Amino acid sequence: MTEMTYEEFVNSRKEMTNREFGKLVGDMMWDDKPEQKFLVYDDSFYIEVLGDGRYNLLIGNEETITNETTSLSDLEEQLFDYAKAECGPEWSLDESPASEATSSHNP
Repeated sequence: MTEMTYEEFVNSRKEMTNREFGKLVGDMMWDDKPEQKFLVYDDSFYIEVLGDGRYNLLIGNEETITNETTSLSDLEEQLFDYAKAECGPEWSLDESPASEATSSHNP
């Protein structure tokens, strides 16, 4: 992975199915699951697109779903922070532009 800013991370977003993502990362876990849309960032990280138009981010045991107070941008910030932690010094230390703004997260 290359050094990436928050803006570059968000701009890397591609829509694909869970099965396409599985092929991309070499993980067959989605082969027998119902087809679902993913938003994929940097060809490595994803946010699920739920059938009702909301978005779902699962990191470890913490799940966040968009609602009236949590937006896709909030999930992208969380995913970017996770990606930075996973990728270490290869990633930019730049913070997301909205990180200082008030943002609501699921309880």
